[in-house]
Amino acid sequence: MNFSHSRFVSRCATAAVALALLSLFACQSKQETVLTGFIPDFVPLRGAKGEVQSWVSGTGLRQYRQFFVSPVALAAGVGDGESSEDIAQLQATLSNDINTAFAATRTAAAVAGPGVLVINSSISCLKPNNPLLNIAPQTQIRGRGYGHTCIEVTFTDGGTGQIVAAYADADTTQRFSTAKATKWGSTEAAFTHWAQALAGLAQ
Repeated sequence: MNFSHSRFVSRCATAAVALALLSLFACQSKQETVLTGFIPDFVPLRGAKGEVQSWVSGTGLRQYRQFFVSPVALAAGVGDGESSEDIAQLQATLSNDINTAFAATRTAAAVAGPGVLVINSSISCLKPNNPLLNIAPQTQIRGRGYGHTCIEVTFTDGGTGQIVAAYADADTTQRFSTAKATKWGSTEAAFTHWAQALAGLAQ
């Protein structure tokens, strides 16, 4: 075997390994949106399964100049095996993010009531990152250390209790995200994104 042929074979082998690794990374699947019943079945959500699903009533939400964020709920079984302190902190983080996002355009109400847009949210799936598996490329195969989180939200009229909008989404850790370096980094990043998305939905 001459030198040029040997070098060609070596390059082909390297390319094959690279393609194999890429295919393994590509096998990471996006967490599908989880609907637990927090959003009632009669709400006509729009959006493909596994993607953002939302709905806003025909009257829109602009008429509400005040908002109230209800305590963040957890779907059955979500958070099992995690510390109560971690779960409480995550609930507080999501609540604070939503409050911050809505406070940019509305006034926070002390209680729900007429003329107040009430934001009810539930964490419907929750898996933390495993940072030790997210350090090097070779340990990130198939995203075994990646976390995912799902959310369901209803907006209700504070006076009537009627549902006037809804939102559901899911988020999976991305390979090149720095959030994968901490246990709850991806979840917290998703909370920030969702809070802004919810505020946008209400515009």
